[in-house]
Amino acid sequence: MAELLGPGLRARFDAALPAPALDDAAVGSLLHRARRRRRARQVGSGLAAVAVVAALAVGGLALIDRTPAPPVAPPPQESGGAQLWLSAERVPPGADVVGVLVDETGGGQVFDQLASVERWLDGEWVDRHEPLLWCLPADPCAASVMEPGTAVDFQPVEIAPEPALPGPAMRMSTAGLEPGWYRISHTARSGAVASAVLEIAEGAPAAAPLTPLDERSLEVRRPLLTTDPTGPLVVAQVVPDGHLPLTGPAERARVDAWIDGAWVTVADPVALSDIGDGTQGVMVLGLDPGAYRVVLLWPDGEVWGRFWVVAAPR
Repeated sequence: MAELLGPGLRARFDAALPAPALDDAAVGSLLHRARRRRRARQVGSGLAAVAVVAALAVGGLALIDRTPAPPVAPPPQESGGAQLWLSAERVPPGADVVGVLVDETGGGQVFDQLASVERWLDGEWVDRHEPLLWCLPADPCAASVMEPGTAVDFQPVEIAPEPALPGPAMRMSTAGLEPGWYRISHTARSGAVASAVLEIAEGAPAAAPLTPLDERSLEVRRPLLTTDPTGPLVVAQVVPDGHLPLTGPAERARVDAWIDGAWVTVADPVALSDIGDGTQGVMVLGLDPGAYRVVLLWPDGEVWGRFWVVAAPR
């Protein structure tokens, strides 16, 4: 190329395009700014990665269910010869419950209407030291759990259920008890214990209504039947203060079942007999397990009482 240009032309070309003069300080400044921009891009990329990781972590935490675990239910009660049967095992706060003592030991267990109450807390039964004095049909009321240390200043009624004849329908109210599980226990004179677990829960379904406490009702002397009962139901009027009984034997009887939240007549009429001494017999046969009421009808009114049918033991 130099040969082609020749000495004269090469001199004129160099004069027209002189080589640039480089300042060392300027070059250093340019390099320093370039390094700073590269570091800034690296830091920005690092912050963006941290932000992505943080977002993923927060999203993961959001997916964690922080709902408290439901309380652990108590273990099932051991089934022995002496039992306390309840009309409902799970009720809303304030509901009334019926209890029936059952003795299948054949040993003639003798209980009274006073029971002890324990609460299931932190995986164990805790004695509340609050007695429960059930109400009996002859004295229409709904007993409540008493304050701790309450003294019972009268002799409780003795209850001696027989294998074919459970005890009377005792009644209590859950008013004042907080949601949770409670164990209600009766101790017989022999030392045998009949107990049952009752759960009080918000939103629990309402059970079939019990007899009114301020109106005439029927006491069913055998409130707990099996699917193959023997003999009639023996019923008698319970008359609270301020009311008069319906006079004479009832003229007709029917049986209603609690189905889908309403009373539905399943037998009308049913055989009715006059036993005397203010009692009548109602023959009920072929009923499935469930909640029932027997209704006695007079010309000037009707009265009803509750009973339940359970599967016959095998």
